[in-house]
Amino acid sequence: MLKGMRWLVQGLSTVVLLVVAVWAVSRLWPQNRAQREAVALLEQAAPQPGSNAFARLWLLGYDGIADDRLDALLSEDVALHRQALAALPADAYPGVPAFESVAARRYEPVAGMENFCSWREPGCLRKVRLDETRVAAALEGQQALLQRIARLAQDGHYRNPFAPDVAMLMPPFQLLTRALPAHALAHVQGRSAEALQGLCTDTLTARLLMSHSDSLVAAMIGAAMVEGNAALLGDVLAELPRQYPLPDVCHRAFVPAMASELAICQPMRGEFALSSAAIGHFSSWPQGLLLDREKTRGRIARQMAWPCGKDALAALADDRPVRAPAVSTSRWQLECAANPVGCILSAIAGPAYADYPLRLQDAGAHLRLVAALLWLREQPGDGPLETLLARLPAGLADGPRKIRVSEDGRSLQLDRYGLKQGAVLSVPLPEGLARP
Repeated sequence: MLKGMRWLVQGLSTVVLLVVAVWAVSRLWPQNRAQREAVALLEQAAPQPGSNAFARLWLLGYDGIADDRLDALLSEDVALHRQALAALPADAYPGVPAFESVAARRYEPVAGMENFCSWREPGCLRKVRLDETRVAAALEGQQALLQRIARLAQDGHYRNPFAPDVAMLMPPFQLLTRALPAHALAHVQGRSAEALQGLCTDTLTARLLMSHSDSLVAAMIGAAMVEGNAALLGDVLAELPRQYPLPDVCHRAFVPAMASELAICQPMRGEFALSSAAIGHFSSWPQGLLLDREKTRGRIARQMAWPCGKDALAALADDRPVRAPAVSTSRWQLECAANPVGCILSAIAGPAYADYPLRLQDAGAHLRLVAALLWLREQPGDGPLETLLARLPAGLADGPRKIRVSEDGRSLQLDRYGLKQGAVLSVPLPEGLARP
């Protein structure tokens, strides 16, 4: 009996020692080179053009703030948020639960408004025309907001100055959608030049968010905003004479996007900073026994850094669908013995980002489609549309997605890559270009 107990104790001791040994080896095993390179790539600071739009966006929902007060108010908010984070217990999760700008106590919030149009739903012009009186009444109290939205195009990039936190603070992006029915109403009321000016100006803002942002949320909002404004611009142009003059801003807004503008590299850097902040909440005792912060960051970096690589940029340049390379997320690896929680978290992270690059590619394709429409409007004569399309300049005709005429001859089309958004991108043709 005693001999059997002794064997049992020795066996259990051996198992425990073996587990401890494997854990120790796993914890001491160095991070692999690919993970180190991915972390370095995501921690690079890339220069951004122009001024930061964040203060203007952050305070978009308050009337009466002078432009020269925006940065000071934002600085107050950033300092207060950092103080709130510093005051949290070390094991607090998920960070600061609620935060209100100091502007809320000093300025009037913008009036509420019914949502008549959205960027992802077609038919804004038709909806506004059917309910013109109610739309006009709703927009009466929004003029100051609409002016602030228009001024966003003066900035060059978006960078969130708040400390990375799992409860990351975001501006009231939803207010940007109120400009869409305003532009539609301007056209319905005969102010078409104003509508075109507004749509193209907002497209510049959308491109800023899409291409020069440290936030994946902001980039996706920029892509949706590009498509919403491009669709409404196409509907407006379809109702105007082919010779109707365009504001200069339209030719700047619909220059085809370069590959670097459609990459989600910079937004993924912002996502990585947020992930790193979230991991920090799990690195104390006893969670630290089951999660290695640096190795988890390395594994997650492998899932996030690929949009910054040469293969992704080459695919964008050729307008091929950007796909994430296969990266092993198996938890049956030595490094996972001392980092099981980190290996689970990193396995979840990868698939979540698969569709986002395609959304930016489709937004870029929509820009190219409208740019082709603008080029066609300027061509002399009334020759066959297919003949004109065959003469599209480089930059508009390149890539595997060829611009084509729809079967009914009433619109231009391009295939989508993001299948969740539908099969094709389309803009209507104005009279003189559309088939009768």
